Amino acid sequence: MEVEPPGQPFPAPVFIVGCMRSGTTFLVDKLTQHPQLLKVGSELREVWTRLGQAPCEGVCAYRDERYFSVEAANNMTHYFSQYMRDARKLRRHAMRAKARLGKGQGAIFYDWKRVHPVNKSTQLVNKIAYIHALFPRAKIIFIIRSAYGQCSSMKSFIEHHYRQDGYIHYFPPEEGYSWTRIPEQEKTPDMQADHIYPGNFSLIPRMWLRLNAVAFRQLQNLPEHSFRVVAYEDTVQQQASLLKQLFDFLELDPRHAARAERIAASVLSYKNTTTQGDPLQKWKKYLSEEEVAEIDRVLQAQAGEHEFILNSLEKWRIRP
Repeated sequence: MEVEPPGQPFPAPVFIVGCMRSGTTFLVDKLTQHPQLLKVGSELREVWTRLGQAPCEGVCAYRDERYFSVEAANNMTHYFSQYMRDARKLRRHAMRAKARLGKGQGAIFYDWKRVHPVNKSTQLVNKIAYIHALFPRAKIIFIIRSAYGQCSSMKSFIEHHYRQDGYIHYFPPEEGYSWTRIPEQEKTPDMQADHIYPGNFSLIPRMWLRLNAVAFRQLQNLPEHSFRVVAYEDTVQQQASLLKQLFDFLELDPRHAARAERIAASVLSYKNTTTQGDPLQKWKKYLSEEEVAEIDRVLQAQAGEHEFILNSLEKWRIRP
C-alpha cells in the first residue's frame, strides 16, 4: 500500500498593496530577487475577481472581513499552490531568466522548500482586511506616496491610456470603491461627467484620500506583526535600509541572509512608464498651478481624512 504523503503547511503569502502609481511595482521587483519570495503573476485582476470573490476587473469594489468565504480562501490557496508548482518548470525558468537578465527583475532560481508566494496588486488596497481574513498568516506591505506625487503620476497614467486605448476612469459613489476603468464607448448613462477623468481633475486627489484612508482604517484592526507601512519617498532616498527592514519583517531563512544584504545594498533607480525626471520633484513639472491649488482645496475640504492619513503614516511608517 502507498505510504501517506507527509503534511506540508501552506506557506504564508506576502501581499504588496497601495494606490496605483505609488511604488508597488518597484517593491515587488526588489523583494522577489530573494530566493524565498516568488512573484505570482502581476495584478491577478481576473483571478481575484473570478476565484477570490474580490472584484478587481472593471469595478474595483471594497471588501473587508465580512465578505470572507471558505470557497474564496480555497480557490486562492489552490491558485498560489499551482503557480508555485508550475514555477519549477523549465519554461518558467527561461521566462525568469529573460526578466532578470533583461530588466533586472526577480530571480531565476528559488529555494523551493521555503518559498513564499508574493502578489502585488493595487486593486487590493481597498481589500486589506479581506485578504487578511483569507490568509491570517499573510504578511502585508502597504506603500503610500505623497498626494502631489501620486496625483501627478496618476494624471499622466490616465491620460496616457486614454490617448492610447480610449480608456476612461470613473469615480464610483460607493464608499470605499476604487476607480472603474472602462473603454469610453462602454460608459453608461448613470456615470455623471463630473465623476470621470479625463475631465474632473479633483477626482484624483479625492481618490487618494479615499483609498489611503480605507487602507489605514483596515490596517488599524489587524495585528501589528502582520503588516508594515512604507513611504514611497523612503524607497527613493533610503532603499538599502528600508529593504533590510522589510526582509527582517518577512522572517526569512537565515541561510539567505547574505543574499538579502546584497539585494538591499543594490540600489536601483526608478523607471517610470509615463513621466521622466526626479521621482520626488517631477510632480512640479507635470502639475499646473491650478491643479496644485485643486489638490490643496480637496485636502483642506477633507482635512479630517487628510489628518487621519498623515497621523497613521507617522505612527506606522518604517523608519529607515
